[in-house]
Amino acid sequence: MDKKSLSQDSTRSAVSKKTEKTQKTRPFHLSLDTDHNGMIQCHIDGWMHIDEATVLWNSIQTYTNCLELGAHKGLSTWILAQANPYGNITTIEIFDSLIGQAKNNCKNFNNIKFVCEDSNTWLSKCKQKFEWVFVDHSHETEYMDKTIECLKNCVTDDHLILLHDMHLPGVKSQESKFATFTRIRNLGIGTFW
Repeated sequence: MDKKSLSQDSTRSAVSKKTEKTQKTRPFHLSLDTDHNGMIQCHIDGWMHIDEATVLWNSIQTYTNCLELGAHKGLSTWILAQANPYGNITTIEIFDSLIGQAKNNCKNFNNIKFVCEDSNTWLSKCKQKFEWVFVDHSHETEYMDKTIECLKNCVTDDHLILLHDMHLPGVKSQESKFATFTRIRNLGIGTFW
């Protein structure tokens, strides 16, 4: 084969893979009640705006290895598992009682691995690489600084990181550590340098 044919085949393969990922996506279809401010009201207690849930839903669908830091009672975990039923989701929560509630609220899904440990301790030992990460744990600046440093060793080159609660100073201060960064409501979305 000549160089031109090889180049065309390579280009076709790359476009085909992107098209394949695009075809897997499904529009947000959860029927969730919201309060007058758009905050989700459902069988799982949590603090998430319907617009943020839509961003989580749309962004996770094409990734295989996903990480959530801060499960709380499992509202976001429940949304993620439905958005990406074929992806592997690892969720970390420090409190036993909360991880128990999250497991119960997500008992109908088999694509979630629950870990009860401090996020930064777990990240510092982590040998896995994640493509998609949702950070919604402690929002203190020092803790977030450590999380971002640890995450740099735990993500693939083609990764996406979402930070929840961008209105809080500890989370907002992380924005400068990303090569690309966008904000939608209180979600920061970016990739590392």
